Amino acid sequence: MKILIMCGDPQVLKDLVLCLKIRYQNLEYTVSDNITEGTGLIETLSPDLIILDSYLLDSTTQNIIISIREFSDIPIIMI
Repeated sequence: MKILIMCGDPQVLKDLVLCLKIRYQNLEYTVSDNITEGTGLIETLSPDLIILDSYLLDSTTQNIIISIREFSDIPIIMI
């Protein structure tokens, strides 16, 4: 399973990856700490799941899910 994690909090990221690795031993994950880079990685990596930290969202990126949906139907989990 390939997961793209867009998260700006190192502790949340550490805990999240630990939990996912326990459940999915063959987990492949890529981390981005900003929305612009993360959005570009979606097309490059073709992940099976996107985990999006709401902490990264601000007034300029609040429509990120709509933007992602314009070109992808990958499941998104917001934390």
